[in-house]
Amino acid sequence: MTQQLDLADPSNKVARVATPVLRTRAYRFTSSDGKPIVIAWWDTFFAAGYEPRDRVSLTLPWTAATAVARPAVPPLDRGADVNEDDPASAFQASRLTPKGGKIQLSLGANPVWISTE
Repeated sequence: MTQQLDLADPSNKVARVATPVLRTRAYRFTSSDGKPIVIAWWDTFFAAGYEPRDRVSLTLPWTAATAVARPAVPPLDRGADVNEDDPASAFQASRLTPKGGKIQLSLGANPVWISTE
């Protein structure tokens, strides 16, 4: 997650993105090379009846031609399961298809980073 934050351009502000789904949050910032980055999550701690495998669908505004979502937390049981020769492989990317200036993603308990390719 800190690698993504390191990409942020400190001269640009972080903007909260309005989310239509209860208890979801999203924030947008710009990378130093001008590309959009969004972090989104579902605040499951306060979601009544939440079960660990539950997911919600969220639609967000997106102006770039491409979008890739990556988990901020790898879906592994232990840090020792991360391949030390290729730690990025623990954060599987999912391509999203922007349509009409929006992207749709599925959120679980862990935050997701959305960026261009």
